[in-house]
Amino acid sequence: MAAEFALRVTRRALADVGLKALAGPKVHLEASKHQHPILETFVEKRGNEPIGQEQTLGIKAPVYNLHARNPWRGVTWYDEQSKVCRLLGVTARDYNELVARAKVGDLEPTVDDYADLEAARSVVPSAADEATVIAAITEEGRAPGERCLRDAQH
Repeated sequence: MAAEFALRVTRRALADVGLKALAGPKVHLEASKHQHPILETFVEKRGNEPIGQEQTLGIKAPVYNLHARNPWRGVTWYDEQSKVCRLLGVTARDYNELVARAKVGDLEPTVDDYADLEAARSVVPSAADEATVIAAITEEGRAPGERCLRDAQH
């Protein structure tokens, strides 16, 4: 049975894990989930149930914690109006970083995120499109020259 909602990862969340090259409407999460533990956890957990069990403390909207393989943590939000569950941000261990982003408005989906969703709903990506995007990613899981959150921590 197909889910009655979509799964999307914001451009900000993709940048958090060094996968900015995956951003855009043609990304197929099921095919890309092995690029990072948080994506795999997002697809597996929120693909079955868009609303998490543990609400993120310090964020007003109903945003939920997502625990992936250590040290990765994320927060998700189910937009009932759009019928989409979004991975909003990712951090290594520290939810406080995501709470701080929310307080200044940097955790919400952007205009580009909404445009990606609309474009994705109007066009079905082909396997060739997905292969082209994945080929742009290096074996470290990010585009050449991009830093990721774990690099910034060291």
